[in-house]
Order: sequence, then C-alpha cells, then structure tokens
Amino acid sequence: MREIIDRYGPYGRTILIVTHAPGLLALTDAIKRTKPNIETFYRTVATYSTLAMYIAEYDGSKWKCSHQ
Repeated sequence: MREIIDRYGPYGRTILIVTHAPGLLALTDAIKRTKPNIETFYRTVATYSTLAMYIAEYDGSKWKCSHQ
C-alpha cells in the first residue's frame, strides 16, 4: 500500500483501490503513516460495514482524508 501511495500520490491523479476490509485498514494506516496495531487489527476490521469506503486526496504536500 505504501508503495502505491508513494509512486502515484505525487501526480495528483485518481487512484481506485478495491480491497477487502484488512486492505482498507492497511491503506488508511499507510496514508496516515501510522504503524498497524497487530493486537487490535482484526478487531478494528470487524467494526467496518460490509461496504466501506475511504476517500483520500493528496494536494502535493499533504493528505486530506475522510473519516473511516
């Protein structure tokens, strides 16, 4: 996830990533530059709705993110 962000984020283009809940949590952690908490990872994922979406916009210097 971090590689995708680092590679395409600076271009300011649209990237659509379709994933299951664990991938969504990994992506949001990567965008926020936070280390995943292995102890609570799956408990957190279990709270996600069946269809979850996360919107993040990169303005060239920082990310603006929707709430999970």
